[in-house]
Amino acid sequence: MSETSVYTLQEVKKHNNGKSSWIILHDKVYDITKFLEEHPGGEEVLLEQSGTYATGAFEDVAGTGRYGGA
Repeated sequence: MSETSVYTLQEVKKHNNGKSSWIILHDKVYDITKFLEEHPGGEEVLLEQSGTYATGAFEDVAGTGRYGGA
């Protein structure tokens, strides 16, 4: 059985830079720090959403349902 961690929005907001970048997608927290340099749209796109609930912005680009959305 896997252990589930719970983070507050306040905790996620602290991870909003290139050294530690977290986003919330569909109520799950993701550490995207290692992916910043690999992102096809550039790291700036991800850093704009770092530390936030990024589902809306993600779906605007990726489309709903494609990556686990409704």
